[in-house]
Amino acid sequence: MSVRARWGEMAWPDVGQASLERRVVILPVGSVEGHGPHLPVDTDARIVDAVCQRVADAAPDRVVVLPTVWYGICPHHMDFPGSITISETTFIQYVLDVCESVARHGFRRLLLLNGHGGNQSALDLVARMVATRHPGVLCAATAYYVLPQAEAAEARVRDHPTRGSMGHADFSETSLYLAIQPEVVKMGRAVDQPLPAGGFGFAPEDAPVTLMQHWSAITPTGVLGYPTRASVKAGEVMLQGAVEGVIAVVDQLLELSPGPRVDHHPRQGPEEQP
Repeated sequence: MSVRARWGEMAWPDVGQASLERRVVILPVGSVEGHGPHLPVDTDARIVDAVCQRVADAAPDRVVVLPTVWYGICPHHMDFPGSITISETTFIQYVLDVCESVARHGFRRLLLLNGHGGNQSALDLVARMVATRHPGVLCAATAYYVLPQAEAAEARVRDHPTRGSMGHADFSETSLYLAIQPEVVKMGRAVDQPLPAGGFGFAPEDAPVTLMQHWSAITPTGVLGYPTRASVKAGEVMLQGAVEGVIAVVDQLLELSPGPRVDHHPRQGPEEQP
C-alpha cells in the first residue's frame, strides 16, 4: 500500500492506487489578503496548507492532500493592498470542478478544509453540490479553526480574554504563522486592536447572525485581536490541535457509508406518462 499522501507529488498510477484504499481527499482552501502590518498576505492559505501537510505526515494511510487553493473570496479586504479576491461564482465553480475531478478518479470521501472565513458559505454549497451530483460520494466542509480540538488548544495557550474563536491577524493567526515561518513575520510592526462589541461578522455573544462590512470600516490596521502576545510555542500547540481535529473528522468520514437514494414519487402507468 502506498503511503504517499500528497496528491501533487504522486504519479498517476499512485493516485489510481490511492483511490482503491478508501482514503479521504482533503482540499485546503485559503485566501490572499491583508493581515495587518506584520503578517504576510498569504496567511490564511499558508496556515491551512501547513495544517494539511502535517495531517499528511500524521495519517498518510488515511488521506491524500490536494494542492492548496490559495485565492478565495475576500472583497471586504480589498481596501488593503495585496488582497486578491475571486468572485463568488468563479470560486464556487472552480472548487466544484476540482471536487468533480477527484470523484471522477474514484475517490468517495472529500473534505474541504477552509482557512478563511469568507469562503465558508461557498464551500458549504460546493459540498452539497458534490453530494447531490455524485451519488455515493461524501463531501464535507469545515474550517480548521472551528474544530473542537483546535479551539481547545487555542484556549489553553491564550492569556487574554476574547470573544469568539479567532479575530484577524490576531494572537492565534500570528502564533500559527510564527510556528510555520517566523522569519517573514514582522513582529516589530504588530499592533493590538480590541475586538468590537459586535457587527463584524458575528452578532454580540456570537448569536447565529452574520453581518460583514468592509474591513477598513472595522479596523484601521486590518488587525482584530492581540498579535503582540503571539509566540512560536503557542502556535505549535494550536497547530497540533488543528491537526488532531482534522484527523478526527477524517476518521468520522471513514466510518460513514452513503445510503442509497429512494425516490418516493408515485409511479405512473404508461398511459399517464407525459
